[in-house]
Amino acid sequence: RQQTMFGRVAVVVFAGLALAHALTFAVLLYERGLLARDMMASYLGSEVASALAILDRVPPSERAAWLPRLARRNYDYAIAALPAAAPAGDALSLSLARSVAAAVGEARTGPMLRGPGHDADAPLLLPLRLADGTMLTLTLRPPALGLSGRAIALLVLQVLLLGAATWWGVRVAVRPLGALAQAANAIKPGTRAIALKEAGPVEVVQAARAFNDMQRRIDAH
Repeated sequence: RQQTMFGRVAVVVFAGLALAHALTFAVLLYERGLLARDMMASYLGSEVASALAILDRVPPSERAAWLPRLARRNYDYAIAALPAAAPAGDALSLSLARSVAAAVGEARTGPMLRGPGHDADAPLLLPLRLADGTMLTLTLRPPALGLSGRAIALLVLQVLLLGAATWWGVRVAVRPLGALAQAANAIKPGTRAIALKEAGPVEVVQAARAFNDMQRRIDAH
């Protein structure tokens, strides 16, 4: 099966650009996720300490109303018993647990646990103890390192834009070849061929000039 030059060039250019863009996009998102996790580990201890100080001072009957105010995007609190969960021993879990223990004291924290669900998506559970002995559960949802739905949609949109740009660029690049082929097919004995425009990139101008010179020599014969 014959393929046009336009199709071959478009496939090669688009595949290279799309692959390079996808790899760069994935690496940037992965690095951003790592940075967000590091930032979370750095500020988590001080924020948990502030939350415990507030809950220690408010009456027990008002603590439930304070929990939504103390929640953040990646974690929240609950005054409830911990569900059945396995210990979490990965590096991130240990780092977060150490950050909280250093800020509030090891006596007020328990071991970090992995909540129910898939290992990659399961939240982290950290038991805390208020000054009066009330148990508090800190549920942590660290930033994901993979591609979210929004990121995938953005990547698809960018790949489509790359495809449109590739189609337009290759079309402009190979158009002079089509004009040259039409002009060559139009050469017939006893007829005067139409001269090609000598404009555009240097290579196109040179090819058009050479073709026009050839036509003039044929006309002269």
